Amino acid sequence: MEGEYLTLPVMRYYLDDLVLLPIFLPILGWIFKMAGLTDVVEISMFQVILSVIYFSIIFEVMLPVFFQIGVADPMDVLMYILGGMITLLVFRKDYIQS
Repeated sequence: MEGEYLTLPVMRYYLDDLVLLPIFLPILGWIFKMAGLTDVVEISMFQVILSVIYFSIIFEVMLPVFFQIGVADPMDVLMYILGGMITLLVFRKDYIQS
């Protein structure tokens, strides 16, 4: 069993999908702020919904179907949604004002 680790299946297969939006959206907001495109880093419900749709189409439809990269998994979409909800809870508009 050399090189194998004891992990929970949810961590092994879905953790990256769960943390995608909580990592991606604040970084994108910070880049927009540093580039002078906005004064405040805001993460709105619209941005979360748009990101869930975008990543779902790219990673769960286009790459598996057209490029045979990865596997389309509906649980990944659920993890994107949960990650978006976490993002909204942690990075509320009134929390990131600076």
